Amino acid sequence: NSGVVVLNTTTSDDQSYPAVDKRSDGGFVVVWHGNGFQGDVEGINARAWHGAAFPGLVSGTAVPIVVDETGTSQQLALRLGTQPTGDVLVDIAVSDPTEAVADLAQIAFTPANWSQLQYVTITGVDDTEDDGDITLQATASFNAATADPTYAGLEPQVYAVVNRDDDATFHIPDAQVFCRSDGLAHLEFDATNNGDPLGSPSATSADQQVVDDADITVEQSGSEAFGITITGLDDNIPGTTTITLTLTDGTFTYGDVLTVTTQGEDPVITWTGTELMSTAASNYQWYLNEVLIDGATAQSWVPLANGNYAVVTTDANGCMATSAVYFFGSTGIGDANSSSITVYPQPALDHVFIAGIQAGDRFHLLDAQGRLLNEGTMQHTPFRLDLDGLSPGMHVIAITGDRHTTRLPVMVQ
Repeated sequence: NSGVVVLNTTTSDDQSYPAVDKRSDGGFVVVWHGNGFQGDVEGINARAWHGAAFPGLVSGTAVPIVVDETGTSQQLALRLGTQPTGDVLVDIAVSDPTEAVADLAQIAFTPANWSQLQYVTITGVDDTEDDGDITLQATASFNAATADPTYAGLEPQVYAVVNRDDDATFHIPDAQVFCRSDGLAHLEFDATNNGDPLGSPSATSADQQVVDDADITVEQSGSEAFGITITGLDDNIPGTTTITLTLTDGTFTYGDVLTVTTQGEDPVITWTGTELMSTAASNYQWYLNEVLIDGATAQSWVPLANGNYAVVTTDANGCMATSAVYFFGSTGIGDANSSSITVYPQPALDHVFIAGIQAGDRFHLLDAQGRLLNEGTMQHTPFRLDLDGLSPGMHVIAITGDRHTTRLPVMVQ
């Protein structure tokens, strides 16, 4: 063991030999202070001796040999301490093959290669148990067939091995079902590790359309206690996804899965005859320009004014959802000079005529959601407006001039 060792012996004239340093070649360097040792005068003195060599195994590897359950390996380097008179066979065995294995069962030294290091690779073995770090032994034994009788009679050499555990135990709740509008309130789960403490929780979703990662919050509330919250799902679709929860002990990353199902389909508004119609639900509430309409609690609603309509529904699971805005414009809006503007025929197929306009008036063709489909300037009356390619349903033609703004509906078949 290389280093400085303090000696307790003294010389005949009570001068101490204070330190010894072992040399790499097996010898020793002795350093002392004072005279009286073979006539040396007082001062700092040193002398080197070659140490005796002994038969046995010499290891070039620091112990313990550390491997882990991910399959990492370390090498055990061995050589002989002295030159043998014949071949020396060394058997290698690992005390617990469920934790670690050696790649060689035997190595051989000869009188020619006895001083050269030979390497045995020790590899960690995985298991599914959260059993912590396991200490075991790699044993090097001299086989009975060893030709050198001195080596054949030597005791086995034992080298400590540690297999680091890469398992943690999660206690995840059962699958969760909740409304998108409500989200998932703080849900506790536990995780234990028979090794270093766990921390740095995180989570990812397998389906970003159902739950995206930004909607998930994971926090640590104790040494083994954690919580997950899911909110802000208004822009997501209902469905089922798996949330992978991960923790780390600084060396390994551990994970388990929570399954969640979100409910609450967004209602869709359509125009049917003379009324707005919502997709089926258990309860309804209609809104105009974000203001609740008293008494508008049926699946359909006959609009009495132009504007942006929406419906909030509650389904059979008790989940609330809000539709996209549906723009409805059924009457002319403007001053008296615009009252003579008309659109015909109604309903329309591939074109309509706009009568009563003034040269220079502009038109904007919108769909039921208020998206602009076409626009232009009208120079004569009646003006023909082509409707080729439009989807069936309600559309709006907005007409603007110097003194008026008019919105008129057109039903496309």
